Formats: sequence, structure tokens, C-alpha cells
Amino acid sequence: MNNGLRETRYKKSKLNIVEPVSKYRTGKIIVTRSKEELKGAKGLIVGSIEALLDNHPNLTHITPNVYRSAKNLSNGGVKGHSERNLKQINAFIIDIDDVDKSVITLADIVLRGYEVGLRPTLILHTPKGYHVYFMLKEPIYIKKTSGYNNALDKAKRISLNLRKYYAEVIPGIDVTCNHFGFFRCPNKDNIIDYSPESRYS
Repeated sequence: MNNGLRETRYKKSKLNIVEPVSKYRTGKIIVTRSKEELKGAKGLIVGSIEALLDNHPNLTHITPNVYRSAKNLSNGGVKGHSERNLKQINAFIIDIDDVDKSVITLADIVLRGYEVGLRPTLILHTPKGYHVYFMLKEPIYIKKTSGYNNALDKAKRISLNLRKYYAEVIPGIDVTCNHFGFFRCPNKDNIIDYSPESRYS
């Protein structure tokens, strides 16, 4: 999360550690415990690593990029996961969907990146394809402005270029879907490739 969340819960923390002082205000992510929750715009607002780890075994989807705030709605839904509310971008993710995994393999994804000197940080197996994560060494901070946002515009261009590049040889990539929304949450069952040294500026 690139220091985008608190280390401990704001209240009722079970960890006996002192929260490190940061010059940056921390934010929130949103997680879901099922595809049905995701489709219904419902979920859980998480503001700390402690809460994320406590809930992690039951999570299916996550917003890997951090928002300034989020709000629970009276109908059980959550609000706040919009581009205008982004605080920082930690990752670019490619969603490869509806592919034959006997034809499009892990090797195809890794080798496509190698052609331009990129190795995905994380590749997840999903029911219909893969999620390919490119994690950043340092986050891209998004300023809270009402007009044109240069950092967000550049980040979207990077994300779009990555998607288009992979889509030239790999089918099933929606280049227009939300660049900084929900993606599969990594866990011990769906991680098929992890390269922790592959993090990018």
C-alpha cells in the first residue's frame, strides 16, 4: 500500500506498536468478500494494514490504489471509489478475461513484458483469466484539484499503453475498463507468479 494506509486501526487496535509519523495523510481502500458484493457496490472500507490483514482471508476484490476517503451508505453500499477521489496510485493492473488458459499461459504474459524490459510484479489466476500487477516503488500522488490533473492524466496514459501493448498479442484485454478500480485480491490460492524485485518508478 506504499504507506497509503495507517499501520494500525485508529480505534481498538490489537497491536502494541507506535504508529509512525508521516507527513502524508493516510487514506482508505475498499474491499469486497464476494463477486456479488462487488456487483452490488457493497463492501468494507479499510483504513489500516491491521484491518486489511485481519480481513484478508475472506476477501475477493480490492482497490490496490488508495482513495482520500470513503463512506458507508444506508443501503449497505460504499461510496468513494472514483478517480476524483484518488489519493495515490500504487499499481497498474491489466485484466485478461475470457481466455483459454491452455492457449494463453503464464509464460506468454511474462515473455511479452520481457520484450520491453518489464516483468509483472504479480500475476493472479482468476476464474476466467489473469490479473497482471505492475507495482510502483513509490506511489504517484494525485493532487486534489477541480480542474485538469496532470499526474492522473499521465498515470492513465501509462495504464492505457500497458494494456494496448499486451492486447497486441493477448486477447481478452479490455483497454477501456476502469484503470484504478477493483481487482482480484492476491491470496495464497490465486498467486501464480510473484517477482518482488520487479517494482517500477
